[in-house]
Amino acid sequence: MTAEETIIQTEDLDGTRQLGSMLAEKLPVPCVVALNGTLGAGKTTLVQAVAKHLGIAPEDVASPTFVLLREYSGTIPVYHFDAYRLTSSAEFLRLSPDDYFEGDGITFIEWADKFPDVLPPKHIEIQIDITSETGRQFRITGL
Repeated sequence: MTAEETIIQTEDLDGTRQLGSMLAEKLPVPCVVALNGTLGAGKTTLVQAVAKHLGIAPEDVASPTFVLLREYSGTIPVYHFDAYRLTSSAEFLRLSPDDYFEGDGITFIEWADKFPDVLPPKHIEIQIDITSETGRQFRITGL
């Protein structure tokens, strides 16, 4: 994917939440957002912030690690995949992601870097790096 990269630093959870609100305004519909980062980097927190801006209660948004996919209804639907427990692209494809990729909402995939071959050619990638106990760096490409 060739696209300009944007780097955003946040110092705390409020900064991550503000970034989520900004993304909710800028993300095209439909779109696929690949979220990458270590455990605790803030992938689910970012999804919660986008969802809140779209009228979905943040407390309703949880990591889909054990169910693999969660769907949320807001002003724009949010589809939230988690590839952490999956071991192959074939397993991910059994979830029928194309139905969501080409749908009517915003699709987030946590741990998308495990299976980059399943991502559509046009997608947004967000790499989250921990810079301090509460600080994060977000590298956004494709937006």
